[in-house]
Amino acid sequence: MAFLVIDCGTSACKAAVVSGNGGILAWSRRPVRVQQPGPFRAEVDSDKLWAAVLAAARAALRQVPAGRRGIEAVGVSALLGYVFLDRFNRPLGPSIIWMDNRAGAEADEIRRRIPEKTVYRRTGRRVSPELLAPKLMWLAREQPGIYRRIRAVIGLKDEMVKRLTGVVRTDLAHLDYSLLFDIRKGRIDADIASALGIDPGVFPEPHRAAEVAGRLAPEAARRIGLPTGLPVICGSSDGTTAMYGGGVLTEGAGVLVTGTTDVLMTACAGWVKDRSRTLTVNTGMVPGIYLAGGAMGLSGGTVQHLERLMRVRMRPLAEKIMRLPPGADGLLMLPGLTGERSPYWMEYATGGMAGLTLRHGPEHVFKSAMEGAALRTACLLKRMQACRNAPARLHVVGGWADSDAWNRIRADSAGLEVLRPIATEATALGTAMFCRAAIDPGASLRAITRQWLRFDRRYRPDTRCTEAYRAMAGLFDDYLNSTTDVFKRLQQMKC
Repeated sequence: MAFLVIDCGTSACKAAVVSGNGGILAWSRRPVRVQQPGPFRAEVDSDKLWAAVLAAARAALRQVPAGRRGIEAVGVSALLGYVFLDRFNRPLGPSIIWMDNRAGAEADEIRRRIPEKTVYRRTGRRVSPELLAPKLMWLAREQPGIYRRIRAVIGLKDEMVKRLTGVVRTDLAHLDYSLLFDIRKGRIDADIASALGIDPGVFPEPHRAAEVAGRLAPEAARRIGLPTGLPVICGSSDGTTAMYGGGVLTEGAGVLVTGTTDVLMTACAGWVKDRSRTLTVNTGMVPGIYLAGGAMGLSGGTVQHLERLMRVRMRPLAEKIMRLPPGADGLLMLPGLTGERSPYWMEYATGGMAGLTLRHGPEHVFKSAMEGAALRTACLLKRMQACRNAPARLHVVGGWADSDAWNRIRADSAGLEVLRPIATEATALGTAMFCRAAIDPGASLRAITRQWLRFDRRYRPDTRCTEAYRAMAGLFDDYLNSTTDVFKRLQQMKC
């Protein structure tokens, strides 16, 4: 038994062949290009992404002899993006992705029309321009010709599933991020949709990730090199999927997915009451379970950008970074270059640095970026603790989980033990878990997690460093909050 899993992330499309016991047998990746056609805009061309999916899938399969493949299901995950289909189920344009903040005015309009506490109570999230509803309102205002032609709205992952199967489906996580979905009732909230002028009929009925969406169509099967008719699962967004691959169903564990951005969540059996409306609450892929936490701003994406700017790689400096004390010798960075998401929800706060001097080198700059991301996580953990759903330990997964320097900073700043699984590509693993649960009636997601999840590194917090980071957390918050007006005025200067 094996599964072909495809993970379409913000920076790369990856394909893997995963065995029935969670072992990664083959791996391939192709670059993904995010288009930024204007200020605050971010899009992905679904045709180019499909080409990357096909190329990555073929390359992964070539690494496994045909006689040993035993592929029994195909699964897809993808970054949060929205695809608008016409009456022939063809995309009406590029997919608008999560980091697109063009709909700021529409987000403000939603706040004027509906009390934000009402929106949060029903949808489990704050109003933000990164979500689907304000983007639809922007389309209605700025591109009414396209808006009138919309017959279905699906996720970017759903578009890839459609091309694999010919079936239009969506999953619960996609609708969770629509700002229109009552997650406790499991349906589009008619009152919110009506208040915003959005037709609820454009959304397909949602399914859980570990359900079969359809069968591999002949043309897709031919182009990938697999038999026609293999089950293709519904799947979910990359961040949600990584939570399950990282062990979010493990008692007492929180999963920190660290890649271009950081996402932290824990599983809880009941609705999380958060009067501050800081936490994001998602539908669980196990009935009766919710995930609570938040998607934060850029982390690894900021480090990669700094590497390009300074023309210096971070990883060779890891030893120097680890020798630096907390605070990087007096340097503090706000790492959210595309705006701060959870727990601050300041989409206009797009990055800053304080304390830079002539004595600071690249290692200081990198450490300050890593610390900024970790302090943001510590702030979110504090809010989770106030809501009584804080984890006792963190499982760290994703593209930057292999950084010992960063993991030590995370453990010290959070004051929690950080565990790194052997398989840190949790999105691929989570997609394979969904595949296994979809085709094996006797395998629950909890049981699969217990069988597949193993750890190879543990990072215990240094109490002295934890105290230092608690002091730094106050500085971080003060710096962020005191520059609010500056950020807003700078945003007005963008062209």
